[in-house]
Amino acid sequence: MTEAYIRKKPGMASVKEMPVLQDGPPPGGFAPVRFARRIPNTGPSAAAIFLTTFGVFSWGMYQVDKGNKIQRLGAVKDFNELEAAKSEIQTWRSAFQNEPDIPAGTTPSQFILAPKLVNNYLQSLKSREESLREQVEKAKKKEAAFIVTFAKWEQEITDQS
Repeated sequence: MTEAYIRKKPGMASVKEMPVLQDGPPPGGFAPVRFARRIPNTGPSAAAIFLTTFGVFSWGMYQVDKGNKIQRLGAVKDFNELEAAKSEIQTWRSAFQNEPDIPAGTTPSQFILAPKLVNNYLQSLKSREESLREQVEKAKKKEAAFIVTFAKWEQEITDQS
């Protein structure tokens, strides 16, 4: 489509010859636009927000302090338990060093890695326990026999007097 066809004028010499077509406001003008700031005066005041924030912060710091105290007490208890465990481990270590069934130079890590060594050690402990029980039973029988003999002697002494 050519310009001549759109404007219904045959051939224009310049743009200045074109009729002016411009958009404008509607008759009577546009409706007024409200542009003023309208801040609602509802809601808490600045002082209320500050006091609430201060209160929440204070409560949180109280909780943190309480948690720190509990953690400190727990650390002291853990330290005491650790010291007790260390002394018990030292006792066991010295006991194992004095055992004849454990080969010299055996470390605790070898006990973990060598279940056969542990089984042999436990079996020897069981056999020792059984032999000790037998010895206790024999001692109890001897004690009972001695008590009976002692009672007979006492009876004889009382009969003679």
